[in-house]
Amino acid sequence: VKLGYGIAAMSRTEVLGATGGMAVHMTFRCNVPDAPPLNGLLSRRLYAQQLPSSVCAHVLAPLPGERVLDMCAAPGGKTTHLASLMKNQGELFALDHSAKKVAALQELFQSLGYTNVTAYHIDAARSVLPK
Repeated sequence: VKLGYGIAAMSRTEVLGATGGMAVHMTFRCNVPDAPPLNGLLSRRLYAQQLPSSVCAHVLAPLPGERVLDMCAAPGGKTTHLASLMKNQGELFALDHSAKKVAALQELFQSLGYTNVTAYHIDAARSVLPK
């Protein structure tokens, strides 16, 4: 849903960890009134992500029941978008080189109710390059 255009007032890290404040200063609205702050209201139904994550998912256009490999899954925007497009059906493998990020991914997928995603602690670049 497009609400308008704006300028980021917080970094992505600040937005995802914030419990208050203004994340975006709106410069143009598409005939919509001011929205109230969400402050975790839809935390299990809404996930903030950047445009490239959405574009990648839509270009791939996975169908429910397919198998998909995300070789650089953290912080999870692209992967959760893929899971949504797959309607939580099929298999989605999420790889990342950081064990800490993989743990965060697993927590994210569980909190959003995605059961078709499995996260693995694997350095994707090293897994496909010749030795």
